[in-house]
Amino acid sequence: MEVKQPICAPETEWYGKSNTMRFGLIYSLKNHKWIKGYINGTRSGGTIAYSLFPGRYVRCRLSYWNKEDPPFYIRCELIALKPVEENGKITCVEEEISAANARFYTRESGVNYFKSIGLEMIADLISWAPSYHGYPAVNFSKVYTQELTDNLVNWVLSKAYWVEGEENE
Repeated sequence: MEVKQPICAPETEWYGKSNTMRFGLIYSLKNHKWIKGYINGTRSGGTIAYSLFPGRYVRCRLSYWNKEDPPFYIRCELIALKPVEENGKITCVEEEISAANARFYTRESGVNYFKSIGLEMIADLISWAPSYHGYPAVNFSKVYTQELTDNLVNWVLSKAYWVEGEENE
């Protein structure tokens, strides 16, 4: 008898308001690209729901709050979606393996930093994030190289924490 793989259903959210913004996507380590989920929402915000097989992925969440210093914050997590059997039913659990973080003052400085360390996919995520009452503008068909994907995994596993302006302190 064949054991069926469960479908895991993580979610990310997005919204763009006057003082705050939040945007998240899940990156496929196997296909080297951001995964297109089911986008639900209005101009002021919504969720992206995914149907994924068990495995390892990187989830990145970008947020902005104008009262923070620096106002932009990104957190990327290496996650494992694992099948678990409960009461005869196979479900999925999410385990965070490692995470890396960065804080910066402007979208441009974030994009420049991530391009300079070989993380083009994070630079793209920052540039795709929604503006005030706007939709995210994501190119889900863009495929990255194995080298860039390896850079992303190594950055997350290093548990880096970069704050713009504190490079030389």
